[in-house]
Amino acid sequence: MCLIKRDEEKDKIELDLYQAVTDYVTLFYEIASCQNNRTLMFLLLIYQRMVSSSSRAIYKSLSKRLMVLEDIQRNIIQAGRDEPDDVNWEHLEDLPAEEQLIELQRLANSMLPQAQADSLMSEITALRNCVSLAQRASLGRNDVKFIKLLEIVDEFKIRENNPKLKFIIFTEFVETQVYLRDCLNNLGYATTLIHGQMSSEDRIIQLERFRDEAQFLISTDAGGEGINLQFCWVMIHYDLPWNPMRLEQRNGRIDRIGQEHDVKVVNFQLADTVEERVRNVLESKLATIRREFSNGEDKLADILSTLQDEFNFEKIYMDALVKRRQDAAALEETARQIFDRAKAIIEEEQLALPFSNLGEKYNVSQHDIDKRSLKAKQLTELYLQAYGSTLNQYKHKTGFYYFQDPRTGKHMQNVIFQQKYSLDMENCELLSFNNPFIMDLMSSLADELQVDTTAKLLVKEEKFKGDKGFLFIHRLKVTNYIDPYDYYLLPCFVSFATGTGLVNSRIAKYFHDFNRISCSDLVIGEIPYDIDHARHLADDAVRQRAETVFYEVKGRIADKLQEEEVKFEKFYMDKETAIMRIAVENIRNAKMRELADERSAKRRERERRRQVVPSLNLEQIAYVEFV
Repeated sequence: MCLIKRDEEKDKIELDLYQAVTDYVTLFYEIASCQNNRTLMFLLLIYQRMVSSSSRAIYKSLSKRLMVLEDIQRNIIQAGRDEPDDVNWEHLEDLPAEEQLIELQRLANSMLPQAQADSLMSEITALRNCVSLAQRASLGRNDVKFIKLLEIVDEFKIRENNPKLKFIIFTEFVETQVYLRDCLNNLGYATTLIHGQMSSEDRIIQLERFRDEAQFLISTDAGGEGINLQFCWVMIHYDLPWNPMRLEQRNGRIDRIGQEHDVKVVNFQLADTVEERVRNVLESKLATIRREFSNGEDKLADILSTLQDEFNFEKIYMDALVKRRQDAAALEETARQIFDRAKAIIEEEQLALPFSNLGEKYNVSQHDIDKRSLKAKQLTELYLQAYGSTLNQYKHKTGFYYFQDPRTGKHMQNVIFQQKYSLDMENCELLSFNNPFIMDLMSSLADELQVDTTAKLLVKEEKFKGDKGFLFIHRLKVTNYIDPYDYYLLPCFVSFATGTGLVNSRIAKYFHDFNRISCSDLVIGEIPYDIDHARHLADDAVRQRAETVFYEVKGRIADKLQEEEVKFEKFYMDKETAIMRIAVENIRNAKMRELADERSAKRRERERRRQVVPSLNLEQIAYVEFV
């Protein structure tokens, strides 16, 4: 934590501004609460966070509020409209500050509750004072926070021995973001911005510019969602969100698996503010949670994910503001409740199961994922090719595609087939076998195959030129009716090049990669060969091949389950050791019984998962002539 202290003389205007805004927020938050004016309550909450962010940000926002109220006073616009009934307040609470502010300003302009004349005048007077102070503070160049930012940047460049070291700066507000960009640009630094109002294409361009040339990326919470910034390892939180979970999410942008450097994170906090006092109390409890309940792994993010559903952190801050002249007993009591709940979450094992538990059913290798992604891409390409269309990759976006759906006419944009690219862009669509588009496509193909299972194709392939025969595509499905099943396509080609039917394994192998096959016009006329004889030959050959594949798959499953069993035995031994440390005998015995039951259930399930069964079906027949 970088505690920033302001001088009573040099920084007097900033101190006066903070006090004026805090007084304004406190007074009118209580009034809005009595009127059940949730829009104003949310707005005031944003203003309080904003005044600690930058003078420019609070100046812009309070000026807009003042303008609306002065227009009401002059009867330019009419008050008296009610708050909409369909506002999703829980959803609004979950939004980043940038998006909250946009939505709240829209609501504030669409509903203006009738105000008493004295209340309206009182708020206008308070706002005029705040706006005047904010304007004066914005014009000055003695910004203690920005000066501290430059000091830290220089310190890191020296410490890392890298004058071109890259930095990520996070802020909650676009106006603060623009202010920082202008100041850094004036000093000769190259900067990029990412915020929630940018298009996906613009975010990618800015991210690539940061990677290639800019030294600073300045991002809002909304702008930073879903992006991977592992190539940078120094992050500065210019202002801090009140919800600690958002802070953990910011840090996760660079502190990911695969990060090759020690991540450096600096949190800016203004001294002698109500926010500092609240944060100190909460952070001390969270630090204790991290220290006492880690067991070698940082569980704080998981704990916070549960806590934020039960504790409204923004309300904790606002309560402390409203009651700031009272003693700190209420705040300490709230912090104690948070600590006790976190402790219970750990002790009652309410966190998500460890990865080894989840892995038993859902874990797949990266190779499997890549293979399925490739199949989804090939299916899409073949579908488009059949209709005379193409799959197009964006010029400057590796892994991102677009195409026109021939059946619906819909323009599909920012399509990806590999999930890793979703980290680079929020508004993209992953075409996997679970995507409705691919599922609908496969369903349509299945319907067509049921109507006509035999096609007549000319295939362009010089090395098989002159050969002809029947292609049979069988599908082998291997399942234990518990895990997601695996399937394998087994092509078999029966050649009639010599007049009599013979299974040609070389040509069958050629049809394993459908993506490289080039088909021309369909064969015209009657097929002069016995399809029943060909099918009999294919059935025998495919059954032998399917049997070999099945036992290979069954062996891999058995090996995988054996590895999992070793991991689980260690997992249960560790849990047993932890339970044995419980001092109360009846609780210890009950926990041991629960553990034994769970262990037995897992073993029974593992045995059921070993019982895999095959099914083999003929999916497609095609008469093929090579030209």
